[in-house]
Amino acid sequence: MKLSNSEKISIASIVVTIVIAIFSQDFNPIITRSVLLVIALLMIGYLIYLLIIRYKKSKSLSNAAVIAKADEYIQYLENLVEANDRRLSKLMGVSSLKMTEKINKKILKRTKGKIIDLNQDDLEIKKLLTSLNQEFAFQFDEREEKRKQLILKASKKVDLETSFKIAEKIIKHSLKLERILLQIEQYKLRIRLGKFIIKYSLNDFEIIKAYIDFIGWTNILIGENKAGIQAISQGIRIIEAKIGTSNEIPKGMDEETYYQYKFLKARALRHLSTTYYSYKKNEFNEEELKACFEILDEENFKSYYLKHYPNMYYKTRIGLENNALLYKFYQYQENKRQNLGGSFDYKSAIEIINQDLEIIRHMPIEEQDRHRIIKLTVFKNQLLRSENSRNNQLLDQRDFKEGLGEVRKIFNSNIYLDDALEVFVDEAIQDLYDDIRNIFEEEK
Repeated sequence: MKLSNSEKISIASIVVTIVIAIFSQDFNPIITRSVLLVIALLMIGYLIYLLIIRYKKSKSLSNAAVIAKADEYIQYLENLVEANDRRLSKLMGVSSLKMTEKINKKILKRTKGKIIDLNQDDLEIKKLLTSLNQEFAFQFDEREEKRKQLILKASKKVDLETSFKIAEKIIKHSLKLERILLQIEQYKLRIRLGKFIIKYSLNDFEIIKAYIDFIGWTNILIGENKAGIQAISQGIRIIEAKIGTSNEIPKGMDEETYYQYKFLKARALRHLSTTYYSYKKNEFNEEELKACFEILDEENFKSYYLKHYPNMYYKTRIGLENNALLYKFYQYQENKRQNLGGSFDYKSAIEIINQDLEIIRHMPIEEQDRHRIIKLTVFKNQLLRSENSRNNQLLDQRDFKEGLGEVRKIFNSNIYLDDALEVFVDEAIQDLYDDIRNIFEEEK
């Protein structure tokens, strides 16, 4: 039986009490034995109580129960990743990107956590960036060739080839499960899979995504901001090693690949400027927000995405605008609390939110970001209430209630983490195992 932290603390408290009673010199031996007997009976009773509660939960359809059941299937994925990683790590040694991570940490330390617009006149930073770019160039240019050489040198060639094929399947399925893992609170596994992708993927975009989303964003979500920023920074450094920091397409690179890298950089910067997790802790990264706007507003980038992927562009920009408005609003509220003055343009902010909501609502349903609709609508209602309170006016509830109604509909359609999620996770893991079984069938 796997105990929760609160259950472990409760049992530990009882054990400590028993130890104190045993070693106490102030108690009569008879009293001590009586106390120990009572405590032992209480502990047995408590453990029985935990088992009963756990059994009832296992039979329920609560969110906690569904997540717990999904965890059982996820364990298969964890075991597979662990076994495959052990096999390949033994042959490949330390992760090939460890050196670049060390260099990147030195850059962050030198710049006191600054990620963009590094001082090129600083000779130490220039030296570190040059070394970093050289390492990236070697790692990515040689990665596939090194794998082939390993297979040729390995004493069990077929076994090693099979291990790499299994790794590729794990990576493929991990990318599909990325968001689901957040929903069932598998944060550690998400980070673990990110590290696995970094070690064994042959695809630059997958490695960048592993740093930015699997490791970086997940760490920020669980409050490990330093680790999150380091991982996202590493992703950005890889992008810059590929395309530089200007707005010119590198020689030999096609337009689509170049703008995909630029888009990934914009998303990484947006992660770093996420207001709720940063400004709320007085660590808002305003420079990263501005740098992201610069990418989105760059004429050629904007023209390319509006032509080929307009909805992807607008969703990214709307998320960024939301961050910027939240930052200004939080800043205004903070200044007001400290009697520092300042102002906030409620009318302009609400107009921007209304425009953004209309853009999302007119997208095809499969491309809509429903979560963004919720965030924008709730923020708009927050502004309406705040403005009316500031002006000592009665709240015009029509617009307010319409917004709450739309959000309620979205929540009502997604309220349960029921057995459908549990079954989906089970099927997704089975799909991975089917792919792996096919690998072994092909080897026969």
